[in-house]
Amino acid sequence: MNFGKIFSFALIALVMFATFAYADLSVSNTTTLPSIVRPGTQGIVSMTITNSDTRQINSVNAEASGTGGIVSSSSKFLGDYKAGTSGSVTIPFTVPESANAGVYSLAVKFSWINSSGTFYKSIYVPI
Repeated sequence: MNFGKIFSFALIALVMFATFAYADLSVSNTTTLPSIVRPGTQGIVSMTITNSDTRQINSVNAEASGTGGIVSSSSKFLGDYKAGTSGSVTIPFTVPESANAGVYSLAVKFSWINSSGTFYKSIYVPI
């Protein structure tokens, strides 16, 4: 047997099946109201956020910005979340009268800290 091939295979298998622990914030149950938006529409995007880490996360913030013609400049402090806990956030937006037909997005950037540092997660919600 070739020791180099066995070692390489074992190393690849170890990397494939290793688990990496890192802080994360899960986003689910995203809804847009109204469900159909047209130029001149004001609406909200609601979502559930969950601390899917095993440690508490602190100073959770959500900053929203529109893409294309969507207007939103919402910034919300969401507080601290113990491991496994959830909360909700609602972000207002406006579609200007001058917007062309198309699919636009609301960008939401979350930030938080824990004992390992500062973390970020961005999501894009189609409008």
